[in-house]
Amino acid sequence: LNIGYMGYLYLNGIGFKCTKKIYNINKRFWRFNVGHSQVFLYYTPKNIIMKVKQRFLCFFGIKKHQIFDLTNKIKSFHIPDSYKGVGIK
Repeated sequence: LNIGYMGYLYLNGIGFKCTKKIYNINKRFWRFNVGHSQVFLYYTPKNIIMKVKQRFLCFFGIKKHQIFDLTNKIKSFHIPDSYKGVGIK
């Protein structure tokens, strides 16, 4: 595909990481560890491709509004702290 939109996020802080959990063939859940004690499960739609390499998240999709909605939703899990810089950027 030559046409599409990409979004990037960076998980900054101790205990911040993301792993992929597949419970069914049709459903894709991502597990976000935010800090030491907060855990979020998030379902990604089929038309969005999400790749993780260590603390970097990369999203690819054809519709621009879906990519930006997805990144804003994941950013809302932990808003970056202005003094320490810890959070999802």
